[in-house]
Amino acid sequence: MRLNLSMISAVVIDYDRTLTDENLNLSIKALEALIRLKGMRGWRIIIASGRPLSFFISHNEIIELVDAIVAENGAVIYLPKDSKKIIIRFDDLSKIKERLLKFNIPIETFDVIISVKREVEELIKKLINESGVDAKIEYNVDTVMIMPKIVNKLRGVQMALKLLNIKGGFIAFGDGENDAEVIDKANIGIAVANATEIVKAKADYITNKPYGCGVAEFIESYLL
Repeated sequence: MRLNLSMISAVVIDYDRTLTDENLNLSIKALEALIRLKGMRGWRIIIASGRPLSFFISHNEIIELVDAIVAENGAVIYLPKDSKKIIIRFDDLSKIKERLLKFNIPIETFDVIISVKREVEELIKKLINESGVDAKIEYNVDTVMIMPKIVNKLRGVQMALKLLNIKGGFIAFGDGENDAEVIDKANIGIAVANATEIVKAKADYITNKPYGCGVAEFIESYLL
């Protein structure tokens, strides 16, 4: 496969099940491949994830590598070099949170979004409608993320690219439904072998190996 890399300036990569192994541990192979890629081509590295920013702040190897972190599925953008943090707040989700707690539904709450297990999806939709809050849900494999309607991973990525003054195109890696728009918009979209069918349908290339090994495979075969 021949790739036109002349217009590429950045790599956007999901974290869980893309930059990690199947147990959600950071893939050393993928990390080392990204370090080599950045050193060779000088491209900016952006992580785009549903995880909260606090998770990434505690990982020095990530903070030292990346130029931007798009956290909470696009609700939080962080530039490590400048310690600049932008939080997109348009709608208060506290009403929904209160209703979830009344139903004793286990939740994870971050700066903006609320994350719950996917098996309670129908109840979540009902609670959102009853709350009157302008919110939506997005899927990430086995979880449902509740967030303001204006927030999504692609918009967060686009904001990060603008903040970094990146004029060129980007390559995107991902596996879950919330990566589909980013991969579709990328100049080159790559789905790791474990990706959902929705993501594979949007991708230009599907790796032979799953998880971080798939990321390392593509970088070593086509980008280095």
